[in-house]
Amino acid sequence: NAVDPAIRSDQTRRALGKHPADLRAWDHLLRGLWHLNRYKKEANAEARQEFAAAIACDPGFAAAHAWLAMTFVFEGWFNWTDAHADRLVRAGTSAAEAVRLDDTEAMAHAAMAMACFWAARMDQARHAAEQAVALNPNSFLGNFVCGGAHNYSGLCERAVPYHRKALDLSPNDPL
Repeated sequence: NAVDPAIRSDQTRRALGKHPADLRAWDHLLRGLWHLNRYKKEANAEARQEFAAAIACDPGFAAAHAWLAMTFVFEGWFNWTDAHADRLVRAGTSAAEAVRLDDTEAMAHAAMAMACFWAARMDQARHAAEQAVALNPNSFLGNFVCGGAHNYSGLCERAVPYHRKALDLSPNDPL
């Protein structure tokens, strides 16, 4: 009887902490995700503007910082820039800020994993990806990058379950 209310209270407090203080931030995040999922250079730039607007509305919105990091990752990954090193630094900075703001936000760890992966820091990528998957086992991106980080670290057999889970979660994802 004593444990159940304490657990619910803690879970409620954690859930409330994830929502942006300003609903305009949520609107900008959703608009940014729509643009980002088009996987085009111009759409990526529009997504970045939306995520930056979300952060301007609510600087503590960890998910917006995480997705902002992903715009920098995508820019380098898909070769939409000549400044690859700069984009990886900016991705890492944005992802680190997301993790700092909310260590329980799976997307923050997934973004950190992607930034580390593309900077060839596989141990850090693997650790961040494992954290993302621990926080959200149904995260496509977490499983995707966790498999990749294990694979590129030479842990190919350990990569397989993550790759399979990513395929199960999102079999038609262009990534």
